[in-house]
Amino acid sequence: MKSLFWTLFCTFGLAYSTPLWAQNDLLQMQLPTVHGQTYELASVGEQELSVFFFLAPECPLCENYAVTIKELRQKFSRDQISFYGIFAGDTYSPNEITLYMARFQLPVKALRDPTYQLTEHFGASVTPEVFLVDSAGKVLYQGKIDNWIAALGKKRLQATRFYLEDALSASLAGREITTTKTEAVGCLIE
Repeated sequence: MKSLFWTLFCTFGLAYSTPLWAQNDLLQMQLPTVHGQTYELASVGEQELSVFFFLAPECPLCENYAVTIKELRQKFSRDQISFYGIFAGDTYSPNEITLYMARFQLPVKALRDPTYQLTEHFGASVTPEVFLVDSAGKVLYQGKIDNWIAALGKKRLQATRFYLEDALSASLAGREITTTKTEAVGCLIE
């Protein structure tokens, strides 16, 4: 009987002693920074929430949304939230990314995804596209930042729905996120 207990404990008990974030592929990824260093996404597990903005320096919508990204970063600066700017592929050099970040003064950690590892993990296809994840790496919201862009070439005078901001606020307050996915509109990721 003792051996059955220890067999079950070792089989199931140890599986539950490993934190969920350690089992998540996202949190085992490493991406290069624009400065050539390696950044481990395991740090996502140390934050309550993380926001991944897929961006491209030459995408007009990414330029237009720079102010919104800065405002969101400022609004949630006191919370345990990490903000990342992800640049997929190798179309843009680290210098081009650095210039874009400086030009728009984006207060997010710029990471390159030259092999599309993170892009494929999330299924990102356009810029700007956003993914909100919890400390376990679970996607809580994905899609548009807000509804300012209705479709390519169709903009509202101003946004009336603030998907990412609402998802962040709801999650921090322990409320259910009412909109968990929208169809992002933007420049195709190359």
